[in-house]
Amino acid sequence: MTDLLTALEWRYATKSFNSSVRLTDLQLDVLKKAVQLSVSSFGLQPYKVFIIDSQEVKSAIMEAAYGQKQIGEASHVFVFAHQRQYQSKEVEDLIVKLAENQGRKVEELQPYQQSIDSWMGAMSDEKLETWMSSQVHIAMNNLLLAAATLGIDSCPMGGFDIEKVDDILGLKSEGLKSCLIVPVGVRNDKDIYANYPKTRKSISELFEVR
Repeated sequence: MTDLLTALEWRYATKSFNSSVRLTDLQLDVLKKAVQLSVSSFGLQPYKVFIIDSQEVKSAIMEAAYGQKQIGEASHVFVFAHQRQYQSKEVEDLIVKLAENQGRKVEELQPYQQSIDSWMGAMSDEKLETWMSSQVHIAMNNLLLAAATLGIDSCPMGGFDIEKVDDILGLKSEGLKSCLIVPVGVRNDKDIYANYPKTRKSISELFEVR
């Protein structure tokens, strides 16, 4: 528990990365596994995560993100994209996987599938996008926490031109829409923000027991 809190105290929204340091394949594998294991409503995970390694693509995304230099400096850049529309096929695939993992017949899980379809189908497009975005944010938090425990720096970003990033990665043809960008790597020793104390609400302000 102490290690977890120490990692959370240590992490910050990195403003400058050391571009000469790259993450190892093992570090990336742990980050990917952490995102894969993220909590997700119904277990649907209505998103896809792109890991940008190419400097050319990083530069293009940096331009679409109003020149935020962390994208160009970071070892890798995670781009989270959620589905543009509800996909009933995704639910069908989930039911098949559940049946396989639990040793049950697909038919046994049909009521569950129907309840998901009913719940999702009742949402407006606006509410559906809000729901999908919330799922992405949960997954992103897993990435940030895993990175911190590994001593890897990160900086979550929501300020970017979604249309441009979608075009750069060809997301529309995949039925996806970019939602969050997270550069990861190792902080630059000269980043003064690393030394600032955290500014958060106090425990008494944030919590109330009733």
